[in-house]
Amino acid sequence: MTKKRTFEEYVTETISSNKTFNIRQIKDLQNIKAMVLLRDQYPHIIELVKSGQIDLIKKLDNNENKGSEYLDIYIFNDQDNQKYIVTVYDSDELWQNPQLWDIFKLKEE
Repeated sequence: MTKKRTFEEYVTETISSNKTFNIRQIKDLQNIKAMVLLRDQYPHIIELVKSGQIDLIKKLDNNENKGSEYLDIYIFNDQDNQKYIVTVYDSDELWQNPQLWDIFKLKEE
């Protein structure tokens, strides 16, 4: 019997397959926001993501019961301890793995 994979395992695999950055290892993967996606809000969310405003991202409305598309926002470090933030899309109709929408390298503090 095969073990059922977790959502985070799918996210890790999706990040690893992205060739934009040379990410060979994903450390400290942390979900900072899980919400129902309202597409008209995505540009605002991306501005928060790009600027690394984690506290404001955590305070975003969850938009519960408002749709069947979902957005998860994760933060992690790579093998060189460079910090990244990613947006991951999923939906009720998405029969395949979740999709990596955007990945941003955060500026070092």
